[in-house]
Amino acid sequence: MTEEREDLPFKARKRTSVLGAVLALGFTSRRHKGAPAAIARCLGDRLAEVLPPEEFTVDVKGPVLDVKSTHGFSCAGMPGMLLMERGTPEEKLTRVFMQEATVLQGLITRAPRQGSADNPVHGARLPSAFFDPHVVVTDTAIDVWWGGADPEQALVRLRPIARAEIGL
Repeated sequence: MTEEREDLPFKARKRTSVLGAVLALGFTSRRHKGAPAAIARCLGDRLAEVLPPEEFTVDVKGPVLDVKSTHGFSCAGMPGMLLMERGTPEEKLTRVFMQEATVLQGLITRAPRQGSADNPVHGARLPSAFFDPHVVVTDTAIDVWWGGADPEQALVRLRPIARAEIGL
């Protein structure tokens, strides 16, 4: 819509794109009954479990997920918006979580590894070269991890998300 209205001043163009996002969110929320907020909440809960709390804050407000670092980098968005696209529930969930895992990949690689005091890698940054995002959606759960192709080779793995938590 913004391309068609290049004649509008910048503030008006910005308003129309915000309006479009609000309308899309309303459509998604009606069609999927709270799933966008549930996706943001589930991701926020799991990210808070794996990111060091002294360096990261994870906030969820409705369908908005906001992850901030004390070092100044952040990631904010509405992960459930991709539910609007066509496909089976499994395809939609795979798309939603893969997109979010890809977006969060750079943020998570900046986090120091967790470990015990006698572990020599404690505090070392995660290797970004072997930190590919992976998502597996089954009938009952969604598994998200970064690292090797197998979940057992994950450098960071979120606790599985039950599909019943999302309602899809």
